[in-house]
Amino acid sequence: MADERLDYVNGYVHEIDYALADGEGFILRKVRQRLSELSLSPEQSLTVDFHDEAVIQSVIDLDTIADYLITDDETQPLANWWWHLGKVRNKTYPADLLPNALRDVYLNA
Repeated sequence: MADERLDYVNGYVHEIDYALADGEGFILRKVRQRLSELSLSPEQSLTVDFHDEAVIQSVIDLDTIADYLITDDETQPLANWWWHLGKVRNKTYPADLLPNALRDVYLNA
């Protein structure tokens, strides 16, 4: 189990640091979904939280971003913000559904 958690955390970090920087992120939402289902260590949670902030900031700030990444999946719960990056980008996502740290980034972007 620990290896799976680490693999997903590392995959998420890689996806954000490399793919999202170029406006891409083919597996970003699936990896983030799996992370939400795993019991992460406190250190792993901090890493995910830090990179969540980068996702919010990047999705709002990037000039060019892949359409598939900002096409919302309406079959997913709205509370799972990573499936609703189009709303995040357009600033129409309900801020009260975001964790406090992400809410601050979102509202101040």
